[in-house]
Amino acid sequence: MRVGNKSLGVDCTEYNKGSTILDSGTTDIFLSEVVFNEMKVLFLEVLNRVSQSPYNDEFLEGSKKLAFNRYNLKFLFSELPDIKIAFAHSNDSSKSFYLIIP
Repeated sequence: MRVGNKSLGVDCTEYNKGSTILDSGTTDIFLSEVVFNEMKVLFLEVLNRVSQSPYNDEFLEGSKKLAFNRYNLKFLFSELPDIKIAFAHSNDSSKSFYLIIP
């Protein structure tokens, strides 16, 4: 799994632990705690690099509200990285396909 061009650096076994779910029929993704925490670190790193306002866990949890005007919000969304999830081919582990979430 990558945020932008940076790998989460999590062992592949972590993606299959717990209740990891990628529901292709909705916008829901459930990740193990280890994977989620690494994803959050990278996401906040990128968000803080492109924004003038500091972002932290309070923002991601919805307990901290930030004010945006339409220009700032459009700029912020244009700067967010893609999230790229690789899936191994079931018959050939050297092949994979990617789900890219813009």
